[in-house]
Amino acid sequence: MRSFPLTAIFCIVVLFSLYVARDVFVPLVLACFLYLVLSPILRGLERLYVPTALGSGMIVLALVGLLAYGLFVLATPVGEWVTRFPDMMAEARYKIEALKQPMEQVRAASEQVERITGVDGEQGAPQRVVVQAPGLLEQLFGNISLIGIQLLLILVILYFLLATGSIFREKLVHVMPTFGDKRRAIAITGDIQRQTSRYLLTITLINAGLGVAQGIAMYFVGLPNPLLWGVMAFVLNFIPYVGALLGAGVVGLVALISFDSMTHAAVAPLVYLALTAVEGQVVTPSVLGRSLVLNPLVIFVAVMFWGWLWGVPGALMAVPLLVVLKAICDNVESWGALGEFIGGRRE
Repeated sequence: MRSFPLTAIFCIVVLFSLYVARDVFVPLVLACFLYLVLSPILRGLERLYVPTALGSGMIVLALVGLLAYGLFVLATPVGEWVTRFPDMMAEARYKIEALKQPMEQVRAASEQVERITGVDGEQGAPQRVVVQAPGLLEQLFGNISLIGIQLLLILVILYFLLATGSIFREKLVHVMPTFGDKRRAIAITGDIQRQTSRYLLTITLINAGLGVAQGIAMYFVGLPNPLLWGVMAFVLNFIPYVGALLGAGVVGLVALISFDSMTHAAVAPLVYLALTAVEGQVVTPSVLGRSLVLNPLVIFVAVMFWGWLWGVPGALMAVPLLVVLKAICDNVESWGALGEFIGGRRE
């Protein structure tokens, strides 16, 4: 009977620690996932007789160069859209004004009733206190120093993981008491790393392909800056369900202010959702296979939970964290029931 209260207290303490120290845990977890994605490249370099430390440095420098190039290419269009955001919202409201006529009539009638039943004159009327919120630019760039520090932490941790990642496995094997336990530890850790690395690398390539497809589709639809929407689709597709809806909403807003016809404006979000649906229902299951398909309800709950705990980075890492947990459950007999619950429907 004592174990349940202790377990509950332990879980609360863990959740509180994860929330309070999220600025430390988020870069650490992201670096671990990047390590799993990039470790096959490191093994390929090692087969070419490139030293591990040198290969790790080459991978990190290549990643830095890719990020710098992406920021250079996307900085101008992102800055333009951020600057235009207030005007975009005003123009979007103006264009959908005709669709809100019934609601406007109800509001006007409500205001008329309020004037009839209200107190005459300004004396005695409650004063409105307006709190001016920070501007959009301040909200976006207010924490730029923290983002830069976290990005630097991710890169440093990633280098050490690539350069010394095998040490943790060797230490784990070394502390095992018997030879049988050592063999089992090697098999379990190797299988977990292979499954997780395979999933992360495959889903990254699939999302990259989806981003390319979305960019091309938005180009033919006539949406400005198709490269920006392709990159957005690549990033948001790491968030199941919510990412597709959010991306379609952004594309729909941009199409609404870019095209005069409402019919033309509706094409872009519909194409975005169609491509995302093909990826989610056809491409990903056929490429990953049934072994790595997860329970959709568990995925949705995980996205909500990690999004609440760590914000956008948590939502992005929700499914990879589930895959890691599923891989552990598949290799630890006592966790088999949890792994069965996390897994998808058996054919």
